[in-house]
Amino acid sequence: MENMHLGLCLKFILGKRGMSMPIESIKDSFQDIGKTREEVNLKLNDFLRNFGLRSEYQSPYVTYETDIILKDGLASRNDILVAYNQRKLFNNSLDLTEKKFSIITAYETLSDRVTLINPPSISQESSIGIRNLNDAIRISEDPRFGFYVVEPNL
Repeated sequence: MENMHLGLCLKFILGKRGMSMPIESIKDSFQDIGKTREEVNLKLNDFLRNFGLRSEYQSPYVTYETDIILKDGLASRNDILVAYNQRKLFNNSLDLTEKKFSIITAYETLSDRVTLINPPSISQESSIGIRNLNDAIRISEDPRFGFYVVEPNL
């Protein structure tokens, strides 16, 4: 998976919470992100612990349904990282990296759509249908795909 995308997402999350760290230092923390969701979550927790935060992996294929994950995570003012197949989500464009992290900033229950912030352009948002997002996070394609809910480590 792309550690640049993850680094930019984490920099955004830290900035939102009034903390900062140079992007190069964040990327260095994730040279080898791991091959399983447990390894990714462990790496995230090792990094986030320094900022009083933690990560919890969730997936509609392993834990709860997507709408529950999103409603609970966003209602609690947590940040939600999503690891997914970008080519599948954005119509198989070959100029896109296949595996990517983004941040979910909103969930509209009436239209069943989420808003993603997509590094490297943190100012660029995309509105995506939940069904399309679920198709792009199938763990049978990559066991690291899914949601990583970032919350205070209480």
